[in-house]
Amino acid sequence: MAVIKFIIHLLGWYYITAPALVAAILLGMRGVYRREKAPIPWRLYLYISLIPIVGAFISMLAIYFDFARHVLNVEHENYQRDKDNHAWPKL
Repeated sequence: MAVIKFIIHLLGWYYITAPALVAAILLGMRGVYRREKAPIPWRLYLYISLIPIVGAFISMLAIYFDFARHVLNVEHENYQRDKDNHAWPKL
């Protein structure tokens, strides 16, 4: 019986903290999505975080890869801008 109570308490705390943590991170990343001109995928990340225990890890990985892709896009934009600014003048 004690094990069942422990599992219920663990899941209860998980379902309170995991979606709140994901929402806080997504709110912090609003600028990233704004710059990419993409909507914030609230529903996707919150649904993923509702998968018990493993969902938080998957959500954090997805947010990490979103941010990594954003950094790659910014680097590509900077490269293109520098390439265009330093191009040979057309005669």
